Amino acid sequence: MGFVKSGTAILLVAGAAAAYMFPQPGQRAQVLAAPAASDGTYALFRAGQPTGCTLRRGAAAGNTQTELVMDGCQDSLGDYADLRFWRDQVDGSVEFVSTDGSVLLQFAAGDGAAYEAFGAGVPLFSLSEGEY
Repeated sequence: MGFVKSGTAILLVAGAAAAYMFPQPGQRAQVLAAPAASDGTYALFRAGQPTGCTLRRGAAAGNTQTELVMDGCQDSLGDYADLRFWRDQVDGSVEFVSTDGSVLLQFAAGDGAAYEAFGAGVPLFSLSEGEY
């Protein structure tokens, strides 16, 4: 009997959680928006510390990308200093691309920062709108 009671309680909790997590027909789903596209300046942070590097979008360089204008970034980017283009993705993420077209860094909408880098072996980079 105790097993049935505990099983019933688990099912009730699971049902309540499912009702909370999954919208019912007719309800609007909540979508987390990516940071608004901006031609502003972004400060680069590494492991939460300002690097003195600022980045901004430059002139259009095709349909999907713009030139990446960097100031004070040579030392803070290290292996990623060959970045040349900023490419917006449909899902709200951003790719930083080299002159040969390879994606060197990917950033997604972050929590507390405009964008946070992701990918295997990528340093803890983040971008925050404005200069620091």
